Formats: sequence, structure tokens, C-alpha cells
Amino acid sequence: MTATPDRADGIASKGHSAAAHLIVFALVVAMPLLLLVGALLYRSVTLEIEQTKQRVAQVLEALIADLDRDMERRIAVLETLSTSPLLAAEDWPAFYAQAKESLRGRAYLVLVDAEGRQILNTYVPYGEAPKVTGDPATVKKIRQTMRPVASDLFTSLVVQQPVYNISIPVIRTTNSGSS
Repeated sequence: MTATPDRADGIASKGHSAAAHLIVFALVVAMPLLLLVGALLYRSVTLEIEQTKQRVAQVLEALIADLDRDMERRIAVLETLSTSPLLAAEDWPAFYAQAKESLRGRAYLVLVDAEGRQILNTYVPYGEAPKVTGDPATVKKIRQTMRPVASDLFTSLVVQQPVYNISIPVIRTTNSGSS
């Protein structure tokens, strides 16, 4: 009776040993394949990230170029309006009408004096402009540089939302610094 249990233990031990060998063999065969698949996936992800970065850079460059062109167009419109005889004559109602017609609702003109007081604002009906600009930093920068300036975002006193200005200095013989 004792011989039978030993023999059963020996068979069980050999069966377990064969299964262990098969598992080790499978791991030996599968591990290089898994490493290769992992390396290929890593390479694929790395390439995809690089391509995405390149696409983002291209879109960003195109966006910057579009913004530059838009700013140049707006500066040209402002420079054209700054040569208006109505502005020189300080005929504010007529200049307001001319500016509103020229901009056709695509943009708005806010004319401020050197101290930042709004003279007119084409976003609101004539005579309803706030007393001062919501962007005194741009007025200060224009007075210092006497060049066109694109402002940072600031909260508009009229629409109560973030906006930005593209401003130019308007130099008059009697008074300078309007934008």
C-alpha cells in the first residue's frame, strides 16, 4: 500500500514539472515577441506625438499669420480714418457716422483723448460712450511710443466682456495723443 501513494506522488510531481516547463517555454518564446510589440507601440506613439506637435505648430503659425494680417488691415482702416477732415475739424457726430459706415459692424472705433476720456464709441449710439476708457494702459503706451499698439485683454466698460484694442496715435497740431 505504501508503494502506490509514492508512485502517485511521483506521477503528480512529473506532471507538474512538465506543465512548469511548458509555461517557461511559452514565456521564453512570448517574451521577445511582447518586448518587440512594446517597442513598436512605443515607437508608434513617439512618432504620433511628433506629428501632432508638427501639426499644432503649423496651425499656430497659420493663426499668427492670420492675426497679423487682420491687425494690419485694422491699422490701415484706423490710419485712413485718422486722416479724415471731420476728425481734424472735431465734428464728432459726422466723424462718428463716417467711422460707423466705414467699419460696417465688423469692428468698433473708440476715440479717446490723451487722458483716456472717450470722445466717441461706435459700439454705442452717439453720445452714450463711457466717460473714460477701460484700457488706460494702452493710452499710456501710445503716449510713450507714438506707435500703433495692440492691447492685452481687458474688460470692456460697455459690453462687460474681455476685449482687446488695436490703437493708433492721432497727432493733431493743437492736441496730441488721441487714439
